[in-house]
Amino acid sequence: MKQTPPLFSIEHDVEIDASPEEVWAVLMDFGCYSAWNPYVLSLTGSPVPGNTLSVEITQANWPKPIVVTPVVVRAEPNKIFHWHGQVGEVGLLDTDHSFEIESMGRERVAFRQREEFRGSLAETMDEPTQAFTRDAFRAMNEALAERVRALKQ
Repeated sequence: MKQTPPLFSIEHDVEIDASPEEVWAVLMDFGCYSAWNPYVLSLTGSPVPGNTLSVEITQANWPKPIVVTPVVVRAEPNKIFHWHGQVGEVGLLDTDHSFEIESMGRERVAFRQREEFRGSLAETMDEPTQAFTRDAFRAMNEALAERVRALKQ
């Protein structure tokens, strides 16, 4: 099935003084998310393409956390972790969420969290609503950078 272009995407980048392997190790340690991650409160499942995950997320404009069950699309160690999520029927709200690690030389990476939104519910997400998601991505990315730094000490 051909995927339609996203209505919009939200992303946040951060540079981290660490190797791709160090960042990947923290990103893949799902069991420790509750200790450091302010956006993805818990994540269970195996990061293998085709597997379904259970992801509990929160952000400031929601009254309580929600659980989504995306399917892993790609998990390339030290480079990218990507899942596809769907709320309701196809076309209601479809998302593609990715975490990308790009080496910037010795012991420095650019980490990008990005989500593409499609569907009729996505059409209702105005800029103030999108800003809450952008803030949640920023908070997670900064917490990831801090977690990686703390583990290096």
